[in-house]
Amino acid sequence: MNAAIRQAANAACASLGHDLRSGARHAGWSLAIATTVLLCSIAAAGCALVALWIAMLPLVGPWIAPLIVSSALLLIAAAGLLVLTKRALKAPAPVATKRPNDELLSSFQDNKVLFLLAALLAGFTSAQRQDHRKG
Repeated sequence: MNAAIRQAANAACASLGHDLRSGARHAGWSLAIATTVLLCSIAAAGCALVALWIAMLPLVGPWIAPLIVSSALLLIAAAGLLVLTKRALKAPAPVATKRPNDELLSSFQDNKVLFLLAALLAGFTSAQRQDHRKG
């Protein structure tokens, strides 16, 4: 089954002019680069905060400098939270559309007994096929 799915995916990608492995390789490199950028950004922010701390030490003393750095972190976090909440408020509500399985669901609700009997029959035939393969 996995081989059939893999062949179908390769055929679909080949028809588009892409190879499945090169697409996966491209996605892997993109993920690695994004992770590296994120780690470098975090390191740069940490260095900036340490520089702020060192710069504030002679001006305000060893007790106030950490408070200034933590206040800067709180301001950054509050600004990020404000941006996220405004973005969430601006996001349009999802539009209720007809799902592709609505017909099947209504058909199942109308003919529950028929579908359950079909599932039972499929289970019996599947079990009989497996018994014939073993024996």
